Amino acid sequence: MKTFIASLLIFAFLCVFVGINSAKTSDTVKEILSIAESLPDNEQEFEKNAEETQKKVEELYSLWDKKIDGLAYIMSYDMIDRADEAVISLYSAYSISDTEDFILARAKLCDSLKRLLMFCGFSIKSLA
Repeated sequence: MKTFIASLLIFAFLCVFVGINSAKTSDTVKEILSIAESLPDNEQEFEKNAEETQKKVEELYSLWDKKIDGLAYIMSYDMIDRADEAVISLYSAYSISDTEDFILARAKLCDSLKRLLMFCGFSIKSLA
């Protein structure tokens, strides 16, 4: 009986840990996604809000750089690499003022982050 109770306590601790870790990861990905979605998605906005876009791109890049190690422990490397490639493409496209590549990289990043968000939380989709 003592072994059964001990195993239940360990299982409960494990479930709490996984839940907290998933919630933290989801919050991180949601924060990065909200910044990515607030970036310009057309040429006119890109040119009009250059200063604001610069701040957001740099914030997104630094946040991603800080959080990628934590995500790498629980996500597949293919999904992380796809999002990482999109962040780097977005940053470099902004640096050289390439509007078309910036918009494509933004779309790819948003899609990648939505997929990461889907798989890091508790849902039926994440079980498949």
